[in-house]
Amino acid sequence: MPKITVITVVKNNFKGIEKTIKSVLNQKQKKIDHIIIDGMSNDGTSEIISKYKKKLRHIREPDKGIYSALNKGIKKAKGEFIAILHSGDVYYNEFSLERAIKFMEINNLNASSYNMIYQQKGSIIRYWKMPIKKINKINCFKIAHPTLIVKKELISNLKYDEEKSISSDYKFLLQLVVSKKLKYKYNNYILQLNEYGGVSTSQKHTIKKFLEDLNIIKNQLNIFYIYILFYKIFSKINSFVIQPEKKVSLFIKKTYK
Repeated sequence: MPKITVITVVKNNFKGIEKTIKSVLNQKQKKIDHIIIDGMSNDGTSEIISKYKKKLRHIREPDKGIYSALNKGIKKAKGEFIAILHSGDVYYNEFSLERAIKFMEINNLNASSYNMIYQQKGSIIRYWKMPIKKINKINCFKIAHPTLIVKKELISNLKYDEEKSISSDYKFLLQLVVSKKLKYKYNNYILQLNEYGGVSTSQKHTIKKFLEDLNIIKNQLNIFYIYILFYKIFSKINSFVIQPEKKVSLFIKKTYK
């Protein structure tokens, strides 16, 4: 049984998919099951993935979007643990997964999350570092969702809401933290370097994301939902870097380009 399944969701990212594949292949962690859920890419992405067909699982078929693809990946995962690494994103270094798994095993955890850097053209746009001492429904938004690593058995009965196109990960976290089986801990360690400009970070989707968050908070938390929504928004402001000209670690250009 593989130790961990890494799920990568992609559709038409010819420029980014290969560095993500190489990032997973570069990991020192043994027994990695890498699944790429490819939503029928037609820009050459599928051909690049096929070059590595002996080292990963390539599932190329239509889906209803990113959350539909994630549900599919979780269902097909063979690993004891599950992680997410989207196309165009990379792990911080070759020890990222090994260190995460050891952290979880030493602390007897079935869920953990880490810090994350958003980069754009080699510059740091956002450093997501929001420590959590005790997780609950009020503060779970502080989890950088792509860095969440969980045991498959913990989320066997959970699914991402495929009707939500941007904020389903937040709803997923709200459902996860109420689980009586949850053993979660935050680790102050950078796990991933992610490309800024995806659906959840794009400015053109700001209003839609706001409305989806509002709907989720209202239905899941009920009272004080407006307060919680704005608490969520303003808590994230400090994670944006004031001087974006600061460059990301030099290892990226050598390892992943």
